[in-house]
Amino acid sequence: MAERLREASGFEYIVVADEDGIRHSHPVEDAIGQPSSIDASSVLAYSEWTGVERGLPDSHSGRGHPYGARTAR
Repeated sequence: MAERLREASGFEYIVVADEDGIRHSHPVEDAIGQPSSIDASSVLAYSEWTGVERGLPDSHSGRGHPYGARTAR
């Protein structure tokens, strides 16, 4: 799914993480299965997140979008 979205959007990469913040796609293979470094609370509240990430090898802008069905916790 992430690769199809990346190709359609023209983005360099797309990171997908679950509601626990565990990455399921990432441009650095060793980061897959690891926790995300962003505070995803706004995305989990079904709001967008926009910010700047640092660490892959340079700073880059990022955006988070909620995707999927809401589930009761």
